[in-house]
Amino acid sequence: MALSLLMFQFVVPFMLLLSKDVKRNPRSAAATAVLVLFMRLIDALWTIAPVLRQSEWWDQWLIAALPFGLGGLWLGTSCGN
Repeated sequence: MALSLLMFQFVVPFMLLLSKDVKRNPRSAAATAVLVLFMRLIDALWTIAPVLRQSEWWDQWLIAALPFGLGGLWLGTSCGN
């Protein structure tokens, strides 16, 4: 798991973004950003997984919903102009 996080959160995006073609194409740049964000979510869930095994059922859905709630708050404050 640690090796896949390292590869897909740093090495692969780094190598992709070395190319001018990837940086100039909005779709490929967005796909790279989605890959990094998805791997950040996996990293956060992997970090808190031991807590999920010991918590009650209502804690688990709150922890899973937290990234989406924070993302919604961020979008609401940054796109409200």
